[in-house]
Amino acid sequence: MRTFVRPDGRCFVSLEADEHELPPGELYAIVDETDADPYERLGFVRQRREYTYVIPVAAIAAELPPDLGMVSAAAADLDRLRKLDDLLRQDLHPGWRWKPDDFQDETFQAAFDPRTYLIAAADEEYVALVRVWRNPGGWRLGFVGVRRDWRRRGIARALVAEVFGVLLADGVGEVTAEIDDENIASRALFEGLGARPVGAQIELCRHDGASARVLVRPSGPDDAEAIAVVQVRSSQAGFAGIFPAEARRFYESRGWRLDGLEKDVESFGIPVTEVRYRIGLR
Repeated sequence: MRTFVRPDGRCFVSLEADEHELPPGELYAIVDETDADPYERLGFVRQRREYTYVIPVAAIAAELPPDLGMVSAAAADLDRLRKLDDLLRQDLHPGWRWKPDDFQDETFQAAFDPRTYLIAAADEEYVALVRVWRNPGGWRLGFVGVRRDWRRRGIARALVAEVFGVLLADGVGEVTAEIDDENIASRALFEGLGARPVGAQIELCRHDGASARVLVRPSGPDDAEAIAVVQVRSSQAGFAGIFPAEARRFYESRGWRLDGLEKDVESFGIPVTEVRYRIGLR
């Protein structure tokens, strides 16, 4: 088994053949949708899907708004670029924080091309980026994102148009990209450019108490049902954060139902949010 911890603090695993033991704690995995069975047999549950798209490279009529300029990552302030990257990932990966050395290594890896890693900037303020890697297996659009306060101005489309112009000049006919199933804006952008899905990956989680405590008790003297009080660390989750993406699927897939209770409490001095599930015992 291989393990690695991402900059959002989550531990991801990749199972080897016939592997049946896992380290303790909350674990994640990203696998092809057809390869999920071994993980699900070990208690992992599905929580997110992303599709792999093939996007034809074509000329796109789009320009940045006049108050923005374009900078290559090769000439960028790496600290400001790292902070922009962290910020743009929060929608999908709350808590993501690059270490400066790790971000530099990631940015200037072998697949880096300064012509296809571009930043939209308002003076010295970075507001958006697009990143296309030159991988041995083909070009991959690894990331495109725009700060919330700058969205709906055509910035993402203009950045992609600039990169696609470079790729067209190099004779590149297509790129691949992974797009989250719930990222409506990105899907609309690339489907509008003729992208077609060619596969899907899923993110799985084994919820093992790393960010939640579960207290199960009978609801009454007849033991007709049980109550699970789930305590989720407020700093990591809260009911509106990571909890629906992980614990909700975990419990509801096993027949528990949420009864609507939600309150903020302290557990051993740590602020947590409590939510309550019930399940019938008869």
